[in-house]
Amino acid sequence: MTRSSFPLGIGHDAVIAIRLFLLLVFMHLCHCISGELKALSLIGKNALQSSTYQGHSAYMANNAIDGDLTTFQSTDVVGNSHPWWIVDLGSEYTVARITVTNRHTPEVGGVFIVNTLARAGLHDDSEYELNQPCGVPVTTAESTPASVHEFWCDPPVTARYVSLDKIVTNTEHKLLNVAEVEVDTVDVMEQSTKVNGDFAECKPAWKTPATFTLLYEGGSIANGDPLTTKAARSPMHCALYCLIEADCVSFDYAASGGQCRLYGLNPAQIVIIPNDDVAIFLCGLHG
Repeated sequence: MTRSSFPLGIGHDAVIAIRLFLLLVFMHLCHCISGELKALSLIGKNALQSSTYQGHSAYMANNAIDGDLTTFQSTDVVGNSHPWWIVDLGSEYTVARITVTNRHTPEVGGVFIVNTLARAGLHDDSEYELNQPCGVPVTTAESTPASVHEFWCDPPVTARYVSLDKIVTNTEHKLLNVAEVEVDTVDVMEQSTKVNGDFAECKPAWKTPATFTLLYEGGSIANGDPLTTKAARSPMHCALYCLIEADCVSFDYAASGGQCRLYGLNPAQIVIIPNDDVAIFLCGLHG
């Protein structure tokens, strides 16, 4: 068996365990990651918004990431048919959840968060609309003072920027203001020295961890056409594609070009040919 260096520093007896969980969303099961969430501190990060209410310092963009629920950011009313707010995380993270707390002002209601949508991605304020939407816009019924809204990124997205924006459909909803924005990231790839030799159904039940095991390093799958071929930045992203693909139980990943080929083959069916740049992974339940 040919051994080669692998971008994650995997040794000959290492296993990559990717803990992937399923969330129940809109009354059906979708594949996403929900374990091992890590809160990312946003205090001191750089935040911007489309405008500031009357230019007043009490309503600046950073009020939404100051850790204080008694303050809030606010865009201006004038010329704001599509107000937005964005924060630069400073580095790239895998963002799984964005939590937004509405301002606590019963005297004016909670209408200012109606139709607000959260996004995460690599585009800054000049192109934030190109970033992946997370969850769905906040409804009128959900918009109450101090209400808390969770926007799940499904699947988790590589992001440097997290933003909020809204389409104004009513004159009394022209402002965008929230008390606090929180971001949770996830590390979906772990290394383990314990080899899990068990192979089982790849599509686990809700919240059951799925483990992708390194089956072979230095070889690619030779038999059969792949279910599909994707471009992936890492084995982690290739594994996400595999979970989303209905019949996928294995994949091979080429480190140099990022080629991710998804297969419906179990270990007994896989034929391997040498290829120093490729590693083969299979999906099974981690006991």
